[in-house]
Amino acid sequence: MAVNNAINNRGMINIFDVYNQYGINIMSNTIQGIPFGNGTAINLLSTNTNKITTTCSANPKILVKAFDNVNTAHCSMIVKATDTDTSNAYYELSTTTNTWTFGSAPITAASTKMVLSPSATFNTDNVMEIQETGEVNFPLQPAFSARTNADVTNVTGNSTAYTVIFNTERYDIGSDFNVATGIHTAGVTGKFHYVSNVCLRSFTAATAGNLRLVTSNRTFYCNQMNPLVVMTSGQLTSWFVDVLTDMDSGDTAYMVIVVVGEASNICDLVGNATKAYSYFTGELIC
Repeated sequence: MAVNNAINNRGMINIFDVYNQYGINIMSNTIQGIPFGNGTAINLLSTNTNKITTTCSANPKILVKAFDNVNTAHCSMIVKATDTDTSNAYYELSTTTNTWTFGSAPITAASTKMVLSPSATFNTDNVMEIQETGEVNFPLQPAFSARTNADVTNVTGNSTAYTVIFNTERYDIGSDFNVATGIHTAGVTGKFHYVSNVCLRSFTAATAGNLRLVTSNRTFYCNQMNPLVVMTSGQLTSWFVDVLTDMDSGDTAYMVIVVVGEASNICDLVGNATKAYSYFTGELIC
């Protein structure tokens, strides 16, 4: 029964097709699809400037579903004006296997951000956040920062290639860095940016040395020098790496330091409980 051009107490409108006989059934709480040929569209219009509107006591939304010819829903889109938090306004896109949500979420009472999430719960596990001022964040983008928190003695000097252990993490988004081995494992294929500084002390007769970034695809040789030329015996010297490189998922990257010319391995790796003398950082760029 219709009163004031409204359909009352019947839930959703059911648009159906039975043996090519189309119709509208207001007794159902579901929407059945009508098959259309190429180039055919369904337009839902109103006298209010061609808008589709919905009104209910809580959680107003417009639900669009796609069905196959056996009436199985494969994907859907929910246009949700507001939910229980009236500051949220978002879309939900779903298939039989996954759901994405994107829309506007509150930061403060006066500002919002645009978010994208692979979750049916809006503004949860966001993969992208765009601020009103233009900044873009990728909260789940793989990145790490680690340092050595204490001195490690006698690591090189007599041509020993020492894999540097950075045993204290500042952050590790993706949990791809191993503090026990000093090795970063790429979780996805892409271009990674690595930066490292390694600080050594205790040189007496060294003639050369270098710091290397060793990846599964290639080795980068950096800061090849005689440490005694750039420092006085007993002082510190720093070795630095800054590299952008391609990595495949499962590839590894780690730092190696080598000093030659000493009678034995007398050179010490410098670490500190609060200061980052020797550190290793990395991030996925693209």
